[in-house]
Amino acid sequence: MGETGLIEAVRQNDLEQVKSCIQRGDDVNQVDNHGESALIVASCLGNEKVVRELLGVEGIQVNQRSPEGSTALLGAADKGHHGLVRILLEHPDIDPNVRDKQGKCVCVLLQGHHGLVRILLEHPDIDPNVRDKQGKPVCVCECVSRCRVIMNWSEYYCNIQT
Repeated sequence: MGETGLIEAVRQNDLEQVKSCIQRGDDVNQVDNHGESALIVASCLGNEKVVRELLGVEGIQVNQRSPEGSTALLGAADKGHHGLVRILLEHPDIDPNVRDKQGKCVCVLLQGHHGLVRILLEHPDIDPNVRDKQGKPVCVCECVSRCRVIMNWSEYYCNIQT
């Protein structure tokens, strides 16, 4: 654990140095002093080209968690990097149902961004039955009702009282 050349290059948004680190075999899943991978750091900083480069590396752990439970997808959504949310959702291994330690899911973090909510809800792996600790359907249902993305999502995914 510690700052690697790759993570430093990611922090500096230095795409050429990131490529160089990858070519020399740096571990793309290595974490920094905060327990965050290069992909999480790049996603939180909004480094779209760097994220694309990292996603192209075989063995990248797209759902790797930080000690706080964040992932690249949660970090991008939380920081408002909506282009990165789209890019990450296209990766075949991404978990669209991921939640952090506070229970926040991607859908809740995207409230008010109807286009992205639609993309998230259309993801083939989205779980419309995600529930909170009390058994309430929080993530998908709460987001759909708050965003007023009605287009039959509420009927299709769950019963929402509006």
